[in-house]
Amino acid sequence: MRKTISRILGLSALLALLPACSPQSDVEEATLDLSTETLTFTKEASEQTLTVSTNKESWSALSPQEATWLSLTQEGNTLKVRAEANDLGIDRVGSVIVNAGGLQKRVTVRQASGDVILATDLERLVFPIEGGTKKVVFESNTTAKVEIGAEASWLKLAEVTKSSFTLAAERNESDVPRSVKVVITAGTQLKEIEVTQDGANQYVLPLQQFPAGLKDVIRFERGRLSELTRSFTRGSAVVFRYATQSELFPLIEYEFEHERSKGFQATIQLCLDDKVVKDNPTFVAYLQGRGYQKSDALSNAGQDVYVHSTLPYNLNVAFDSSGEALLETVYMPRQPKAYKTFDHLPMKQLLALNCDPGRGIHGYKRDDVAKKEVEWKGELDVKDPRANREDYQRFIAKGSLEGESHRGYFYLQPSEDIPADDPFVGEVFTTQAIFADVTLGFWTDPLGKSYVTREMEQLLKENGYNYLRTLNGGFVAYYNATEKAAYILHPAQLDGKPVLEIQTFLVELPGGAGSAPRLKAAKKENLFERRARIVETISRHLQKTRRLQSRR
Repeated sequence: MRKTISRILGLSALLALLPACSPQSDVEEATLDLSTETLTFTKEASEQTLTVSTNKESWSALSPQEATWLSLTQEGNTLKVRAEANDLGIDRVGSVIVNAGGLQKRVTVRQASGDVILATDLERLVFPIEGGTKKVVFESNTTAKVEIGAEASWLKLAEVTKSSFTLAAERNESDVPRSVKVVITAGTQLKEIEVTQDGANQYVLPLQQFPAGLKDVIRFERGRLSELTRSFTRGSAVVFRYATQSELFPLIEYEFEHERSKGFQATIQLCLDDKVVKDNPTFVAYLQGRGYQKSDALSNAGQDVYVHSTLPYNLNVAFDSSGEALLETVYMPRQPKAYKTFDHLPMKQLLALNCDPGRGIHGYKRDDVAKKEVEWKGELDVKDPRANREDYQRFIAKGSLEGESHRGYFYLQPSEDIPADDPFVGEVFTTQAIFADVTLGFWTDPLGKSYVTREMEQLLKENGYNYLRTLNGGFVAYYNATEKAAYILHPAQLDGKPVLEIQTFLVELPGGAGSAPRLKAAKKENLFERRARIVETISRHLQKTRRLQSRR
């Protein structure tokens, strides 16, 4: 009986369990699989897609970085992850969380760092003798480190932030200026700022920097407590005069071609006692310590000339009987490297086509030029109506003589001083060649000014052409007294691109052997007067071609 009761109770307990197990067998566990658990992006903006596999009807995705540099787009069973360009100087890491039926999976997102940026417009900082504090501002897209390059107890970092730092300098009790470099480092980028402090010496020099624009000068002079007292024009130049803290050197002027010039072209200082700078070993040593060496070849009884070893400056120290001295720093452009030029002097064949009315030499006319250009495989530039007129023609040099892209011819026309029946009317009086590579003849300095290269000058000299004058507009004239011919070099523009333009013509200048009577002076000239007439003659000739060019 007891066994029967026990069996009944056992079956009852089993039956009680069966209903509880039945509902669980109908619930399907959520599944969630991702095609990848790591996404790696380059620094550029880009997009990647991962596949989401789940047995649930819906799923979702989110990212803590979604509001900053990641964006998510769900399309069916795919998730598009887009990373914006990384303009930071460090790698960045984010994550994407995918959720389906309460099940979550995480995708790690990594993006490479952008290029490190480190910029400051400050290269030099000058403290006065008294010392003080100065704030330096910089820009960086990553954490920057600021260090004083060498042990300098007189200079300390007072405050450093993400975009600036402050330097504090003690008073300089010695006569000797002192300097140290402050180094800013961000990633692999490095910037150096040279910090100098004046000593208690009696000498004052202008800003020793090239190029140094007006902002640089203002910052420098303010740094040593100079005050701008006047700004004015001197000729075509703009001059800024400062009153310094020095009793011996009370005034200094900076001269610019214009206010937007990249650098000053000269400075002038007044020294009230010439004994301080004349035959003074202390002054010579002071200049040597700043890169200047005296040039005996350039110096004379009334002026000492010092040449800087690295900067393109000459320092001229002039004396007179007043007991005062003038110190003039003059910009002297220096060609930084060698430039390739022509293997031989170009345009000799073109020069032979010119007329010279002064000596009765006839030149080519339009029909003659046309035949010659057929021979040289030149084509008239018919696309430009300005290149085919009575007074000027320009040909495309399909067959190049010396690498020129175009050849031009200026024809003599009646004018106030040339009658219509002049036998030379219609003849070539100037020939022109244009070369695509302007560096065959010119180099450009940091101020944006162009100068004839040493190599081109040497080539002209070897062929008997000596420098005559740089004329208005940047035309540089050379003259061969034997050939009675001129070469005019010009850094020009053609179709918006820089080109080298060379003009050649025949002319007998005043003072040469066998001068034409109309070029001879009525009285004996000194060298200064003769040179003035030579320049005037060349300028008049060039003005004719420039008038024609201005019409093109």
